[in-house]
Amino acid sequence: MNRQQKHCIKIAVGILIFALFLVTRLYRLPEIPRGIHVDEAGMAFDAFCLSRYGTDRYGLSWPVYLANYGGGQSALYAYLAAAAIRLLHFSPTVFRLPAVFGGFLTLLFGSLILKRTLGTKATLAGALLFTVCPYFLMASRWGLDCNLMLGFSAMSLYLLMTAAASGRTGLFALAGLSYGVTLYSYAIAFIALPLFLAPALSGLIWRKKITASRLLAFALPLGLLASPLLLMIAFNFGLITPFSTSGFSIPILPEYRGSELSLMHLPENLNLFHTLFFHDFLSYNGFAAYGTLYYLSIPFFLAGLAQALFDAWGQLSPCRKNTGGITGVSSSESRQACGIPNGTNGIPNSTDGTPNDTVATGSTSPRTQDRLLVLLWFFVLLFVGLSMSGPNINRMNAIYFPLLYFTVQGLLLCAAGIQRLAGKWGSRIFSCGMGALYLLLFLSFARFYYQDYPEQIYPQQYFNDSLIRILDYIDEKFPGQNREIYVDPFDDNVVHPYIYTLLRRPENHKLWLTEKQWDNSYGPYHFNLPGEIDPDGIYIMYSDGISMAALEQAGFIWEPYELWKIYSKPQ
Repeated sequence: MNRQQKHCIKIAVGILIFALFLVTRLYRLPEIPRGIHVDEAGMAFDAFCLSRYGTDRYGLSWPVYLANYGGGQSALYAYLAAAAIRLLHFSPTVFRLPAVFGGFLTLLFGSLILKRTLGTKATLAGALLFTVCPYFLMASRWGLDCNLMLGFSAMSLYLLMTAAASGRTGLFALAGLSYGVTLYSYAIAFIALPLFLAPALSGLIWRKKITASRLLAFALPLGLLASPLLLMIAFNFGLITPFSTSGFSIPILPEYRGSELSLMHLPENLNLFHTLFFHDFLSYNGFAAYGTLYYLSIPFFLAGLAQALFDAWGQLSPCRKNTGGITGVSSSESRQACGIPNGTNGIPNSTDGTPNDTVATGSTSPRTQDRLLVLLWFFVLLFVGLSMSGPNINRMNAIYFPLLYFTVQGLLLCAAGIQRLAGKWGSRIFSCGMGALYLLLFLSFARFYYQDYPEQIYPQQYFNDSLIRILDYIDEKFPGQNREIYVDPFDDNVVHPYIYTLLRRPENHKLWLTEKQWDNSYGPYHFNLPGEIDPDGIYIMYSDGISMAALEQAGFIWEPYELWKIYSKPQ
């Protein structure tokens, strides 16, 4: 088989993987996960208001950060959803599309980074894992704002690598712009990006990859985009007296969560590895039966991370010759100088279609630089997670790119070792066998996720898929009666129930905004029970047995509706 035929096969495999990506992300998108998460609902309604009025639901014009329910929410997802709503219409499918887009960014730029640093075989292996591993699939199917950090940080990292390799000022400006946008994906980026960029840029400056003009081109768009968020932080910490701004709004949050990071959390977070690879307490983040990347990935991740650390040590150790570079996996020359066998990083060499790391004496391969950037990004995110109050999978979403990256590197390392022991056919059998195992795991996971998950894990914490339908049913059963509706506040699965009434009837927004009752009531809707029974009211009850008994004693009759009971008196 000649080189052109191999190239055509790789293109065909890439097209098949992308088709599988689209199918797995778009199939039953509005139905799975079942219901609408409370934060997804808040984001969706803010996106609707932005698309219609240019404000969030509280009337703030073009906010740089969303107030949500008082604790805050990053704004990037809402703006992407607003654009989708403006172009299409307002529906669960449409406001989940930015999640699919974020997943596509992860697939695209994650694969490009793998190609830059580990070669074409790594690209195809990584693209397959990005498509079929549980966490990547689940995170790209619903509108949680923080999940965008994964895709946008991967894009930013790739652009920084490309800019450093090419030396083009325009690419540095584009990388700075991308990192500035990433700040709006999730608040964790406020800490993680400075911790990453400070040593990364310092290393590039030391290696003379960034001149003053390139650094300015990078810093200017980043600084412009970061400045509103810096003002928001300063306002909410009380460092600066709030003042009005032209063109955008900076919210003052009643429950600002800026102090959730602290080194005091390190001892309680020593189980973070288990959380990242197994599951956390939230069913929509992972399942114990499969893990986040399948348990099969754990030994390969450990092997890949160990190799990355070993090769980085080869660059930093005193026995390494001073070739003017300190970042990344060591070149062939420096590996030999340190007594490291050539090829032990598991990266295919030029004999099988992938360039190796060998460069002229006295220089360092761009791949060397890029691989350590991935390693640095991993350790920054790990440090942030260990310092976080209650880290969970979705809050740590950006770390899943380096986790998969080192998993792929471990797979290549094993394939290279088998090739040395059993030849090319042994390596090919291993590679095909691992691909088949991952696909079998994916088929099992897909059957569970698309068929069993919507029914078995129901109701799901923080998701609601019934209140909107109950209100539709009440309208049908009591047409034109305009009765007050009271919602039992003791259902843990329907937090902030008012947001679902707004999603159902967006035209109620002005009434809700005028009455300023927020979580309590507006119009005919009351999200708590009255002190005295309203004889004409309709009660949607979930678990308050005392109030149910009082309603029955007062002559109310009830009928079941899924997990709820609807109490009313005939008129």
